[in-house]
Amino acid sequence: AGISPFRLFGPPLLFAAALVLPTVWMMDVANSRAKDGIQRVVLESAPDIAYRSLRCTGSFASENLSLEVASVRGQELIHPTVLFFPPGEDSCLCATAELGQWDRDLHEQQGHLRLVNGTVTHSAGYTFRFPDAITFPISYGDVNRNVLPPHYTLRELPEAIASQQRRIRQLEAQREQLAVEAARRNDAAAAAAAKTQRQDEQLANERFWLFRLRCFRHRRYSQGFCCLSFTILGWPLAVLLRRQNVVTVFFLAFSPILLFFYPMEFRFARMSTLPPYSLWLCHAVLILGGLGLFYKVWKH
Repeated sequence: AGISPFRLFGPPLLFAAALVLPTVWMMDVANSRAKDGIQRVVLESAPDIAYRSLRCTGSFASENLSLEVASVRGQELIHPTVLFFPPGEDSCLCATAELGQWDRDLHEQQGHLRLVNGTVTHSAGYTFRFPDAITFPISYGDVNRNVLPPHYTLRELPEAIASQQRRIRQLEAQREQLAVEAARRNDAAAAAAAKTQRQDEQLANERFWLFRLRCFRHRRYSQGFCCLSFTILGWPLAVLLRRQNVVTVFFLAFSPILLFFYPMEFRFARMSTLPPYSLWLCHAVLILGGLGLFYKVWKH
């Protein structure tokens, strides 16, 4: 009568299932340990990123600051206009100046936007002029958050999502304030439309980042669940191809994973039109395929 395939399939299936949660934990630890080194590299490039954006588009925005310039000459910002939202306050400062410059301070992990010869208008309505220089603090972490991969632990993720939601609300307030400021300065319609378009693009990017953060928990558990879904697909395939050499079986078993699973998971993780749990569709396809192959083994 032979040996039942269920008896052969049981031990590897149980072993793979036992590896799921330890794999999730190891991935969680590994990604969080890599975060500090990656962040250090990116933080050092913060001013370069800002200047590149200012040269290309004439604008740049961080969590509490929006900056527009007429032009950039070397490290000097020509006729900068700054909207600054002090952390923890509902007020807004609008500053215009003749010159500006971004100074970096890696020791404090923040930058300083220095403006020379300009005026500052508070959202409450009062205005004062500064003939010399005034400085606005810029957090490097806030500026570079979007270029960092989501190296959060599962424990840190809820706070990261809440912080991103606050950032989106603040950018929406900045967009409204920019529209008011453009109307106050009687900006041309084309210029005002261009500024609004840049703000809309930034808001779209921030909403996409929020989607990625929401996907992150699913993706972390999905990485651990690979132990189980790959086993369900690979074991019956290896049995059916047992007469082939080991290398052939190995590549045939991994071909659907390399050609389908990873590309589709990567795509689903960036398709904000789909819910975050759509990542599990990739596992569903592998498991259904594995069960179909197992049925063939059982019938055989």
